[in-house]
Amino acid sequence: RMVGDGIPKLVERGLEATGEVPGDAELASVIADCIQTYKARPAVETYPYPGVVETLTNLQDAGLAMAVCTNKAEVVTRLVLDDLDLSRFFSCIIGGDSLPERKPAPEPVFACLSGLGVKKDETLLIGDSRNDALSARAAGLISVLIPSCYGIWAPEELGADHLLEQFSDLSDLILS
Repeated sequence: RMVGDGIPKLVERGLEATGEVPGDAELASVIADCIQTYKARPAVETYPYPGVVETLTNLQDAGLAMAVCTNKAEVVTRLVLDDLDLSRFFSCIIGGDSLPERKPAPEPVFACLSGLGVKKDETLLIGDSRNDALSARAAGLISVLIPSCYGIWAPEELGADHLLEQFSDLSDLILS
């Protein structure tokens, strides 16, 4: 329930859960410390979901352009992707701090479209969260949700155009 809106929100929610509500300066300091710790070890205990590498390979081999649009800080996103050897699949990466607006606003999605050089009518937004579903809707894209282990919303309640059980189902949906 705490994950999905970036580190600042994660830290704020975590502190609130412990009963602590620090002032703005203390909160900013804790957030900065958390980001520095994360940058130093971005992919510890982080692994791709089953089928992710194979699916991304299939999509790349089919000539599809792919991007990452996340609320995670861009520098940390790049470190995680590098550590997991996933950067090779993505020609555009937009983080939560890349633009003034973050998901669920459509601007980060539009930045990805621009970075890929594609039109929205030839694009799917694939995600696992409420922010992804809302961003797709705001940007006018077809949405595909693959449920993950975080969030308080049931995937079927988010209004996605397609709901898949696992990441490996993506190849069949896109390539068929």
